[in-house]
Amino acid sequence: MREEGVSMKQNVDNSDLKYQEILILAYFKSHYKKYNFNQLTQLMGMTYSEMEKSIEHLLELGYLICINGYIVIAKIGEELLEEKKMKKIKAVVLVLIMILCGAAFARGMQVEAKANAVQEKLSGEVFRFHVLANSDSKEDQELKMKVKEAVVDYMCENLSNAGNAAEAKAWAIRHKEELIRTAREVLQKEGCNDQITAEVVRCEFPDKTYGDITFPAGWYDALRIKIGKAQGHNWWCVLYPNLCFMDSVHAIVPKEGKEELRSVLTDEEYAMIVKGTPVKIKWFFLQLTE
Repeated sequence: MREEGVSMKQNVDNSDLKYQEILILAYFKSHYKKYNFNQLTQLMGMTYSEMEKSIEHLLELGYLICINGYIVIAKIGEELLEEKKMKKIKAVVLVLIMILCGAAFARGMQVEAKANAVQEKLSGEVFRFHVLANSDSKEDQELKMKVKEAVVDYMCENLSNAGNAAEAKAWAIRHKEELIRTAREVLQKEGCNDQITAEVVRCEFPDKTYGDITFPAGWYDALRIKIGKAQGHNWWCVLYPNLCFMDSVHAIVPKEGKEELRSVLTDEEYAMIVKGTPVKIKWFFLQLTE
């Protein structure tokens, strides 16, 4: 065994230390007392030969020092244990982060699945309305709103017997010419000769809020009316159930339309599209907050 006088080496490569040798250092670190060689052999449950080799190696590296026949841990040995401890902590933290990320991803997938399911359900239960203005000029935008009001009023008067979105869609197809005529009369009254077209289409809508109800982006059946070149800002609403604004300034939608919509959705589905409820969907980021 090497006696005192072993210097503490700097920048020692500890990559070849055995697990038992790390345990030996930890044992010295935790007990804060001196042990002679025979005592240490018994305490560690190792053979004399195994202990001798491990101690010699640690002494050579400077992690242990021998003073007056007693072996004690050197400062460099304590630093090594602290380094190992920090690596272990980092490894545990990394594992926890991976677990949390995995859980968050799984949660996100669940939310996305719910959002898609709600959108698909809504797609079959509503019939939407889309009006495109000729341009973004003040006059064309005002004409767009007047056309919208006339067509919505006409359909609300004649769609009272529609029992579902499919019936509303079928009615719009059958009465397309009447809808075009209604819109054209508005333009003629305002001295505008722009062409009017109307068609029932399945088109992609962005996220859209009607009062306190937000419809997720997706594909929906809709009555689309184009005015002139149809290159201006457009206007959207829901014809069935009727969620077109009664008061466009304050974004108030008919209570009856909301009740009809609620009747065809589950409580959870309805909660996901209504503001101020315990469950909200942020559609762009697919986050669920409770």
